[in-house]
Amino acid sequence: MCDGVKSDYQGSGERVLLVDYDVSIIEAGKRLLEQMGYEAVTCVSSAKALALLHSTGEEQIDCVICEVAMPRIGGVAIANTSRLCRPRTRFLLSSGTADVLSPDSLRVLGIAGVVMQPFSAHFLARALNRALTGSKL
Repeated sequence: MCDGVKSDYQGSGERVLLVDYDVSIIEAGKRLLEQMGYEAVTCVSSAKALALLHSTGEEQIDCVICEVAMPRIGGVAIANTSRLCRPRTRFLLSSGTADVLSPDSLRVLGIAGVVMQPFSAHFLARALNRALTGSKL
C-alpha cells in the first residue's frame, strides 16, 4: 500500500493512461500509480494518446488522466474525441494551475474531475477511486 493512502482507495490492477508533455510528471505519476496498485501506461504526446485510445486492438483502458494544456490537442478534446470509441473509459484532467473548469462544466463534458500537479498520493487515489466507481466529486 502507498504510504498515507487509505486501503479502500487502492487500485486492483485497473489500467490507467497518463498523458502529459512533461516527462518528470509522467515518471512520478507512473511510479505513484503503480505503488497504488494500478497498471500505468504513459504517453507524452496527444497524437500518441489518441492513437492508443482509438486502437481497436488494445486492451481496456479504465481511466485516462490527461494534462489540460497538452500541445496541439488539449485534455478536453482528447476526452471528447475518445468517448466515441471508448464510452466506458473514465477521464480525469490534470493541471498545474487551479484555473481549469468548473465542476458543472466537467459534468457536462463527462469528465470525472481534476487532479492537481504535482500529484499528491491521497488526492490522486481519491480522484481515481471516485472516477472508477462513479462517485460524485
